[in-house]
Amino acid sequence: TAMKDLDMPDRVLIGGPTTDDGIAAANVLVDIYANWVPRERILTTNLWSSELSKLVANAVLAQRVSSINSISLLCEKTGADVAEVSRAIGADSRIGSKFLNASIGFGGSCFQKDILNLVYICESEGLPAVAKYWQQVVDMNEHQKESFSGKIISSLFNTVTNKKIAVLGFAFKKDTGDVRETPALTVCHMLMQDGAMVHVYDPKVHKEDAMTEFKYHDMQVDESRFIFESSARDAVDGAHAIIVLTEWDEFKTYPYHEFYAMMMKPAFVFDGRNILNHRELEKIGFEVHAVGKGRGADGKLNVLADKSMPSPPLSTACGGSFAPAPRRLSASDSCKSTTGRVILVTGTAGFVGFHLAFALKKRGDGVLGIDNYNSYYPASFKRSRAQVLEEAGVLTLELDLNDTHVLARLMNDHKFTHVVALAAQAGVRYATKDPHSYVKSNVEGFVNLLEVCKMAKPMPSIVFASSSSVYGLNKKAPFAESDVVDQPASLYAATKKSNELIAHTYRHVYGLSFIGLRFFTVYGPYGRPDMAAFLFANKIMKGEALKIFQGPGGSELERDFTYVDDIVTGTIAAVDKVAPSTKETAQFDIYNLGNKDPVTVSYLVDCVEGALGKKAIREYMPMPPTGDVLKTSADITKAQAELGYSPTTSLQDGINKFIAWYKDFYPNGLDKEMSEYVPM
Repeated sequence: TAMKDLDMPDRVLIGGPTTDDGIAAANVLVDIYANWVPRERILTTNLWSSELSKLVANAVLAQRVSSINSISLLCEKTGADVAEVSRAIGADSRIGSKFLNASIGFGGSCFQKDILNLVYICESEGLPAVAKYWQQVVDMNEHQKESFSGKIISSLFNTVTNKKIAVLGFAFKKDTGDVRETPALTVCHMLMQDGAMVHVYDPKVHKEDAMTEFKYHDMQVDESRFIFESSARDAVDGAHAIIVLTEWDEFKTYPYHEFYAMMMKPAFVFDGRNILNHRELEKIGFEVHAVGKGRGADGKLNVLADKSMPSPPLSTACGGSFAPAPRRLSASDSCKSTTGRVILVTGTAGFVGFHLAFALKKRGDGVLGIDNYNSYYPASFKRSRAQVLEEAGVLTLELDLNDTHVLARLMNDHKFTHVVALAAQAGVRYATKDPHSYVKSNVEGFVNLLEVCKMAKPMPSIVFASSSSVYGLNKKAPFAESDVVDQPASLYAATKKSNELIAHTYRHVYGLSFIGLRFFTVYGPYGRPDMAAFLFANKIMKGEALKIFQGPGGSELERDFTYVDDIVTGTIAAVDKVAPSTKETAQFDIYNLGNKDPVTVSYLVDCVEGALGKKAIREYMPMPPTGDVLKTSADITKAQAELGYSPTTSLQDGINKFIAWYKDFYPNGLDKEMSEYVPM
């Protein structure tokens, strides 16, 4: 570009002193340039005029960029299309069409530097209003980048924590590796500050170039969250969203139908340069966001069919035809209530949370769910639960309990009357492998949730999940709520006991009202694949041996298996009973929710065999020292008297229902991810 401009410039500007010597020197330069530049294009001015002309030229161009970008935000609000607005005003000969393409903002070494120099000169010459005017061009550019980044985070359910984000392009413009003042700097930094895993592909930019620019701007970067990939495909694989930050031509030609098949769902595209064919992307199934494009009532962009990107074949070897994604349920829609109750349920992509949210919504409560979709067992299975809930009117936001500021925003926006805290790092044996995950989720996450609840006005009432594991090494059976529980047999049990102690403290100090529920070995449809019923069904169908643990002397382990519908009934009773959260009315109570009839694990295997119509290969072995206990047995007298809790599902009936679901959910056998899953 520089060589072309030298060869065929719009004009040559020569500035110098207005003395005789200055004029003579300028004329010498004029004669040199006149060898290839027409004399009418060679301008001579005094020194200040030439200096200001150079600064003002870049300032005016940047002003046009910021002007159309400011209008792009208005277009998104009103439903207009900024490309159509740009085309209309660009057709006006007084305005012209150049530098009217809305984007994430300008970059490069010239625009911002020259504007800030102009601002400095204005301030130095006692012109603060003029300085403020030109400063606003830079401020608008920063606002555009921050708005675009904020849209990404809000669209991805208000958090990008630990989500993989594919960034296409890091240079400030195409056909260069120049990253000076690139808008990608702000966007990537904001995403990483919110916890995203940013995977970048740029044909010419290297990671060390990007890191140098971050350091120049004193931006701290966790390099483990900032990965440069060797191809766009590697960047996109497993990502939640694609973000286009540079207008490289090759980005228009990519097989986005294949990318869609590789991504997490729902899959998003954020086009910061408006270079892609948005209508075709929506047909593939993407949720598309573009600079300055409003949305219609159907949730789709208000754009005419465009031809900037070749239409990909919608039938591919990766998975057949893709239907357009349905309009996503909003959090406000999810919270609509006919009962006056608006309930935040944590862990709605989990087993009990899924069933509870479904039942609460069915009776008319407003229900909003959150879940971090951790990888303890296949996240795709958790997402299938969330999809079923969304179809029933319950939205699950992807959110970690430790994202306190987002939780606080949800609490403020939706005024929850109740919180049902079910999210936790589950599993007894896994704690020996990853103990820190239990502390971070079950203790730190629980405290963060309560901190948000105590700041709410009014404070919500809280029902939380404890566990039968808290009874630990107790010898007395059945287990009663009045038993001393200070001998946990696992870290998981210890964290659940800590939840009870923490809840008691928050009732005493702040007036939060609590009911804690000690669940006993829950099973049923959409159950946890690490739990016995699901695990045994998987192994029997695959012809693998079942490991059945035994106690001393070959004694059988016994469990109080409880069907999920009974657990949900008891939990809803707790929601209806828990007192308001005020200093005067707050309560703290603990209840057992179990089946009251413990059976041996061998009997469970008998039931699963009968329902599947297939024999198990049984392999008995000593119980490992990983936190299991010999027996669980629930005394449900208190729950019967105060919650009206009365379980009705026998183990055989419950297993029959579970296996009926299992066969329907896996008509052709387990999917690849579930088939390869190996619980600890």
